[in-house]
Amino acid sequence: MRILDFEDSGRTDRAAELACLAEHIGTWRESGISADDLLARFELTAAEHARVRFWRRGYAAFWLHLVHKRPGPVAAEQAAHVLALLGA
Repeated sequence: MRILDFEDSGRTDRAAELACLAEHIGTWRESGISADDLLARFELTAAEHARVRFWRRGYAAFWLHLVHKRPGPVAAEQAAHVLALLGA
């Protein structure tokens, strides 16, 4: 399977793109695909792993910012997810 994302088309960092896909709230919450399972399908260098970890934290915080005004399970789950990523 191949994924094509033309939203911000152009040459970019593969690690940032993978982190964006992995942390999209629709990926892990709505489809049930875990970020770790998704990322395990790609052969990443040690440097890419470090960049993925960095970008995942940023994208998770972005999603928390978007959902934090809606109290309920989504905001609570996202907050817990961000805290887990920051501790990793």
